[in-house]
Amino acid sequence: LCDMTLQELLEENKGSKALRCHPIDWSAKHVPLRREDLDWLPQEIRENDVEFPIMQISISQSTGRIIGYFDRDASIFHIVLLDPKHNLQPAAKTNYQVQPTQEAL
Repeated sequence: LCDMTLQELLEENKGSKALRCHPIDWSAKHVPLRREDLDWLPQEIRENDVEFPIMQISISQSTGRIIGYFDRDASIFHIVLLDPKHNLQPAAKTNYQVQPTQEAL
């Protein structure tokens, strides 16, 4: 990942299809959060979906997703959430239900 550009991450088959890097679809079925709920983010980032789209990157199917955003020059990915059960965008295989997740210690 460190050697890839944002464009390469987003282009299918450029990096790895397994990364499944894409912006969060906040209007998708059963998304349990809204972008506004990320109230620990600075307002400039939270309210600016054009410059700072919230993205997900797959770690693995069993380990889940990393949720975050790229800074203005796309050189740093800021992690906002860890989503081990893929709950931010529930999938058809879980009947679009949020799966129980243990809190980290």
